[in-house]
Formats: sequence, structure tokens, C-alpha cells
Amino acid sequence: MLRRSLFLLLLSACLLADPPLEGYSDYAALSARVAELEELEGVTVSSLGRSLEGREIHLLTIGGAEPDAQPAICVVGNVHAPQLVGSELALRLAEQLGERAGAEPELRELLKSFTVYVIPRPHPDASEAFFAALHHERSGNARPQDDDRDGRLDEDPAEDLDGDGAITWMRIYDPAGDRMAHPADSSILIEVRRRDDEQGSFRLLSEGIDNDGDGKFNEDGPGGVDFNRNLTYAYPYFEAGAGPHQVSERETRAVLDFLYAHPNIASVLCFAPEDNLMHPWKADRRKERDRIPSTLHSDDAPYSDHVAERYRELLGGKDAPGSPDGRGSFVHWAYFHYGRFSYGARAWWVPQVEADSTEVASDEERGADVRNLKRYLRREGLNGWADWTEVAHPDFPDRRVEVGGERPFFRWNPPADTLEALAAKHLEFVLQLEEMRPRLAVELEAQALGGGLIELRARVRNEGYLPTMSAMGERSRQMYPLMAELSLPEGAVLLNGSRRREVARLGGSGEQRELQWLLRAAPDSPLSISVASPAVGSASASITLP
Repeated sequence: MLRRSLFLLLLSACLLADPPLEGYSDYAALSARVAELEELEGVTVSSLGRSLEGREIHLLTIGGAEPDAQPAICVVGNVHAPQLVGSELALRLAEQLGERAGAEPELRELLKSFTVYVIPRPHPDASEAFFAALHHERSGNARPQDDDRDGRLDEDPAEDLDGDGAITWMRIYDPAGDRMAHPADSSILIEVRRRDDEQGSFRLLSEGIDNDGDGKFNEDGPGGVDFNRNLTYAYPYFEAGAGPHQVSERETRAVLDFLYAHPNIASVLCFAPEDNLMHPWKADRRKERDRIPSTLHSDDAPYSDHVAERYRELLGGKDAPGSPDGRGSFVHWAYFHYGRFSYGARAWWVPQVEADSTEVASDEERGADVRNLKRYLRREGLNGWADWTEVAHPDFPDRRVEVGGERPFFRWNPPADTLEALAAKHLEFVLQLEEMRPRLAVELEAQALGGGLIELRARVRNEGYLPTMSAMGERSRQMYPLMAELSLPEGAVLLNGSRRREVARLGGSGEQRELQWLLRAAPDSPLSISVASPAVGSASASITLP
């Protein structure tokens, strides 16, 4: 296995250029690491299918002898393809969990009743852009698309005009432009405020030429459909990256088919820009009765807030960037349509770096994030910023055009030497979610009423912190409810109530419900009850009838 891994790594190094950041795994290296995990006890490797370009969508299952028969969490890697850190963290989390389970008896025992599914790279084709010879962030697969709706496919790609191997930015000197130089750093452009009578000096465009002559730049490049915009909830019709229709792609369908086929999954953690752990969603009771829900259900809000607080304690940092609206995104789909508690983690962002004595002080708030990015890149010695270089541009023959600015991928991904520690924190978060999951307890009692009649009462209690399903899952009816089932003695007759009945959603921290039956049965007969659902587990109790 090791020999095969080395071969794949060497082959990958020969075929692909150096990535923007060293230490990340391309598809071949990732596949080799996934294959090696199968040697660990309790880890199963399988495939959900192949992408449009034929790459496997790997699945790692970590659990007991029957992992699909016990409650589970599903961890999904970089649903936003340029965010390779998500893929690395998902895979490293699985590696650490498998290795720790082999060395820690308590964790090995835990996995006999709790399963962790890991899909490290759900969008492998688009993720491979990180390792291409030309560094250009790509969120879509290779399906040809008419993004600008002009009847042509992929006719206006980006071009590397300065030959530095990366698609950056163009600033065009233009007195009618909407950008001006930052007062303390002329390499940074900020938007002008027309209301303050500010005069623009530049236009800022993506690096490239107007291939189709429509006045737009790089609006219809090669491919593709974005996994994170191809879901069914709040689908962004006719927008770039959304695809011809919801779940149109092999990758999207493979992941969703797997999730729907596994009702034992209680929650989903994905690595995505749509971060609701650093920025928890807010409930709005006024919108809860809308035909299409658009906000966190108020009954789920206390649990989501607590989980987010636990995550922030683990990860630290209070300067997390804001979250996009996430139309068509995976994290929103997993909550609103799949009905599970859904956690989106940005996992990493450019940290705040204090200015040093060489930097010109300024009270200007605009461009503060870019100034901080430059400080961070300088501190870490990363080549994530390109100096502005003048180029001859065919679309602007009478204007000065310079290419430079922020290079792709550095805003999304940290240096590789931070990944192991980050993965360990997220593994700890997964284990904390396991500690908080619902746990059932059942108490059973019977009372003889005379004449052979017996009243049976069962109290079903949730002793875990989290409820037995999310309130949104109850509304969408996507989660299997708790079912209580009686095992009656021979000859017993139920006079009231059903032998098998549904138990309504139980809130966490001790909420309980009482079930009642009336039956006729011989005295001293054994009777038992079991309460179970795939995502919660089961509990049972027995009694000898009076």
C-alpha cells in the first residue's frame, strides 16, 4: 500500500505544477491516503460514484460492525471547491479518528454505537484547479455552460496577461472609474463614495481580455456547475454556476443519494463559506409559518446557539469573516430540505495581524481586510500578492493597464503546517456532538384494573442534550420519527392503543412523553417495549404483568 501511495504521489508531481500552497493533496495523493485508511480497524473505504471527469467521490465510514445501523454524523469536505482546507480537514479528521480508535479503548467502544461518515472531497474536478499549471480559482466542474446567456459556451475565459502563472486583477486608469487608491497604500484599490464627491481613478476587472466583445471580462469561462449552488433549497435559477437544474450533476446526486439512503444520519458538518458556527443563524417566529421556511426554527435556536458556542470555544478567534447568503448552498439544504441539524464551518480565515512600524497609519476603513491580508502574507512569507505590472491590453489601447493584486487561493487556505492542529479541533467538535446527541430511556409500569384488564404506561425520556430531531426535520418530515413497539405475551388483546405507534419529537435534557394502552392479558405474563429511530438509537424495558 505504501509503495502504491509513493507511486501516485510521484505521478501527481510529474503531471501538475506546484500548487499555490505546498502540503495539500491533489486527487491522486488524496486517493492514496484514502486507500491507506482501509488498513485501520473499523474504517471502510467506498465510492459514491464518479465525477464528470471520472474521479472517484470517496466515502470513509468509521464505526462498529454495523455502522449503518447506528446513529451517525456526516462530515463533508470542501463543498466550495477553492476551499481546499475543508477537504484536508475532513480527511485528516478521519485519519486521526481511525488512528486514535486503534489506540484508545474508550473511543473504540464509542464507535460501536456511533458512526462517522466522511466525504472528503465531494467536488473533485473543480478542486483539482488548485493543482493546475495556471492558478485560477474554479468552483464549477467541466460541464460546458452558457453563463452569460448569449448562445455560446465557455467563450470568454480568463487569460494570464503578465505570465506569472496566476489569474489576478487588472486596474485600468480611468477618471470615470469607481475605484481609487488607498490613501496609505497605493497598491490597494477602494470603492469611491460618490456621495462624498470622491473622484475615481481606476476600474478593477478580472485579469483577461473581452473575447466575445460584449463589454464584459471572463464572464463565461470553461465550465461549469458549482456543487455548492446546485442544491434544491433556494436554488439560484439562471445564475452562473447553478447548472441547468437542481441536482443536475453526478457529484451532487451521488452525495444526496447517499444521504437520503442513510436515515441514521442525525447531523451534517460541512466545510463551507456559509459559516453558521461562528455566525449562528437567527430565528424569526414571524416567518416560521411561511410556506417556504427561510429562517432557523425558533425551537432549534437554543440548541444551535449552544453548539456554536462550544465550537467557538474550541476554535477560538472572534474575527471570522461574514457569511454569504448561501443560495443553493449545501449547508442550507441540509437543514431546510434534508431536515438535519446542519453545521457549516469556514474553519480558517486570514487572522488579524498588527501593523508594524513600516506601515503608514490610516483611519480609512475601506480596504482594511486587504491591508490585513498583505500583512499576513508578508509575515508568513507567502507569495499571495503580485506587484502591479503594466501590460499592453488590446481592449484598452489608449489607457494604462496594470495587472497584479491578490493571488487566488490564499484567502481560503492556510499553510499546510497548521492543518493537523485544525483537524484535531474539528475532531474534538465531532466528539462533542456525539456527547450531546439524544439518548433514550424507557420506564414501563402496569396496573391491574380487575376482570383481566391491565393499564400499561410507558414513559419515554430523552436524556441527551439535543432533541430527537430538529424542528425543521419534523416540519419537512425527512427524519424518521421515534417508534414505540410492544411485544405482547401470547393471547394478549389490545383494547386501546396500537401495538406500534409514533412518539412525537422529544426536546433535549430530559423531556419525556407518556404512552398508554389498555389490554387484556393473563397475569404474570412478560411484556416488553422498545423505542427507536435510526438517527437516535433505541431503548427498551420489560415488565411482568400484574
